[in-house]
Amino acid sequence: MSAPNESPFDVAALGQQMLDAARASLTDRTPALQAMGEAELRRLAGALADIGALLAKGEIDPERAKVLANIHQLSFRSVLRSVEGLG
Repeated sequence: MSAPNESPFDVAALGQQMLDAARASLTDRTPALQAMGEAELRRLAGALADIGALLAKGEIDPERAKVLANIHQLSFRSVLRSVEGLG
């Protein structure tokens, strides 16, 4: 339900980009840090799936989906930076 001048928000594409980048940064980490990063990736994937479902049902609009995805993205980046600092 995008406005005519507004491009649709693609939660799946954003999620895939974030997951690919995170996996690339975790490849040279110790197994314990990789496990921590992978657990956080699963949480992120679940959150993005939930946002996508809400958007698809029309329960939130694309702008709200962007805000929610950004919140999860910032949280994930913080965790990823911690993992990078530990390893």
